[in-house]
Amino acid sequence: MALALAIPLVVLLLLLGWPWFIGIVVAIVVAAVLVFPTTKQPAANVLSAINGRPPNEMAHARLVNLVEGLSLSTGVVEPEVIVLDDAARNAMTVADPSGVTLVITQGLVEALDRMQLEGVVAELLVRAKDGDAELGTEVASLVDRCSSGVLKPFSSFVVGRSTALFDEDRDLLADQAAVGVTRYPPALASAFATLRSGSLQPSCATPSNAHLWLVPHPTALVPSHPLDLRIDVLEEI
Repeated sequence: MALALAIPLVVLLLLLGWPWFIGIVVAIVVAAVLVFPTTKQPAANVLSAINGRPPNEMAHARLVNLVEGLSLSTGVVEPEVIVLDDAARNAMTVADPSGVTLVITQGLVEALDRMQLEGVVAELLVRAKDGDAELGTEVASLVDRCSSGVLKPFSSFVVGRSTALFDEDRDLLADQAAVGVTRYPPALASAFATLRSGSLQPSCATPSNAHLWLVPHPTALVPSHPLDLRIDVLEEI
């Protein structure tokens, strides 16, 4: 089956004017993915590196209430929430057809007031609604699979092609969509300023999942705008 799909793909790419060697590489990658499929859904694959826990109804009541309320506001089916015992201040949205999971560090929860946290949760949810989180999860899972085994020789090619799928202003667009939900841009700008004053890198951040975080590491696969610029843009709204 893999060969039956790979050969027509090579022919199609050649007809489209792609160099023959790129066509062959693409075909090999496709065949390898089909022959060696992952046993996990993309979200499960990404979350397997995350050692978190469900929120405590008492200690995280504010967070739970905001997720419930904003899920209704954004039209996103209420997600699972995982809290990381990590002092870093960051969060990410993991999504695939099976559902949405918000991963939030304890450091972020403790650092933000209610309005700031509302802005952050709104952004996590709009990233699920607009498809950015699902695309990001798919890419993270694929890159992770390419880090070893039969796909490793093609990892650079896969990463390059995958990251080209993202809008270069994805973070700015998500910021604007989030304040469109809360109707209060200063809260998210203030939240970013607070996050900036502490550590932003959770211990479970990896090269493959770095682009999923609200504030990605500067070396993430998918480039992100500097946090200072994101704050400036929000302050101008």
